[in-house]
Amino acid sequence: MTTSHMKRWFTGAVGVPLIYAVLFYGPEELFSLVVVVLILMTVTEYNRLAFGTGFSREKAVVLVAALLIPVAFAVGDPHYALLMIVFSVMSVFFFFLLSIKDASFALAPVGKSIVGIVYIPLLLSFFIPLRHATNGPLWISLALVIAFCGDMTAYY
Repeated sequence: MTTSHMKRWFTGAVGVPLIYAVLFYGPEELFSLVVVVLILMTVTEYNRLAFGTGFSREKAVVLVAALLIPVAFAVGDPHYALLMIVFSVMSVFFFFLLSIKDASFALAPVGKSIVGIVYIPLLLSFFIPLRHATNGPLWISLALVIAFCGDMTAYY
């Protein structure tokens, strides 16, 4: 069995039951912490795939956004969440403007950064307030099951 298969089996056997235990039985702070850690892990993987290895400004901005956005959702005020989203997107554009050296430039890093901010930290952060909704843990479970099934069918 290859290493990637072992990681998938380990995630399925150990990680998924832990996530569900925290979702249904853990305190709000622990659930928020788990969401933040999962977001940071997925953003790290996204950064590696989108920007390659090594350090870049784009990676740093997306990682900072991956930390600030779910923390703003955990605080509970939607104004803070909106502020962090706007701050993150503006930071992407600011650092892009600093990196322009001549008249020809590529916008691909900006697009990858914006997608990295919106697709992972923003969408997954909605799990934090969704947990408070009526049947919130069940809705989160449905989203996770759909994502896991899609991931498994795409891989095999």
